[in-house]
Amino acid sequence: MSILSLDVNGVSVTINSEVFMGYTQESYRILDAIAELNKDFKELVETVAENTGLEKKDVSKYLKARFKESTKEPKQQGELFEALDNVLEG
Repeated sequence: MSILSLDVNGVSVTINSEVFMGYTQESYRILDAIAELNKDFKELVETVAENTGLEKKDVSKYLKARFKESTKEPKQQGELFEALDNVLEG
């Protein structure tokens, strides 16, 4: 185990090299998974574009916007339910 002390932008930091190596290797695994998923999404967009005649950029923007909206609704519903619970409890 090696502990390194460094000065980074005027701030003193201490890093355990073994732990940092573990974080680095885990980041590689995650980044590889992200790259693969991005490739899969790109292929899906190309397939949709080929089958519909829409432009790839429009398909991509649409799917991303729909996803964003689909994840916002449960959050808003949860906030509503929490507010209603507070009414009943308060």
